[in-house]
Amino acid sequence: MALDLAAPESMWQPAPDGSTPLLKRALAAVASGRRADAAFDLILAGFLDHVRGLAASAGRV
Repeated sequence: MALDLAAPESMWQPAPDGSTPLLKRALAAVASGRRADAAFDLILAGFLDHVRGLAASAGRV
């Protein structure tokens, strides 16, 4: 997550001649200014799923 916070908001720019339409779509799909929040939410959800799996395998759920 620290690397995400330090990275520039946009590391790549679509080519002005329109030759990178997929990159343009991918950049448009990213919620501006929420990268750190999205990264935290993703990591937290994965951690909670992991803990639930451990609890289930130990018979605690």
